[in-house]
Amino acid sequence: MSLLRVAATTFVHEGGVRVAIPAVSVEPGERLAITGRNGCGKTTLLRVMAGLIEADGARTCELAPGDIAWVGQRPWLFRATVAANVALGARRAGRVPPDDPRITAILDALGIADLAARPARSLSEGQQARAAIARAVLGQPKLLLMDEPFAALDGDGVRRAAAAVRGIAGVTIVTCAPSADALRALDPTRAIALQDGSDSGR
Repeated sequence: MSLLRVAATTFVHEGGVRVAIPAVSVEPGERLAITGRNGCGKTTLLRVMAGLIEADGARTCELAPGDIAWVGQRPWLFRATVAANVALGARRAGRVPPDDPRITAILDALGIADLAARPARSLSEGQQARAAIARAVLGQPKLLLMDEPFAALDGDGVRRAAAAVRGIAGVTIVTCAPSADALRALDPTRAIALQDGSDSGR
């Protein structure tokens, strides 16, 4: 049985911009890469998958919201330290203190352990991206959706982030980027190419 299904539909953004949403099914354990030029509907499709926007009841998901993690193009980090932000990733296991050893371990894996006590919003764009990925990984989600997660990362950041994401036990990953090369580090098991909001790669 598919873990997540999206039926073909159309989503209308504020301002009247219409985006065609293709039918997509996501199977447990797969790493699905969605590619296509800017404006073709990748982010809209991913946000529908995440349940962040509604598209005429097109989404069917077998998971509870707490089993799903989202990493957006612009990381959402609140006004606190990096460690406190990353601690949110363990909410499924209960509240954890900012000095929990699991936080140090994941920050070290992402190469930002020395930034744990820094205000999260003071970090560079790439450092914030690493912190957001660390938070998602710490939560051990069953489904991880990522919108151009490596865009702000250098080669070392991509290598570390991809290894951390692939290391989540039993995780299903759906991610998007303009090109397949940008997602190669995740070693996708399947790819879908969108053209003007329609699926041309299944």
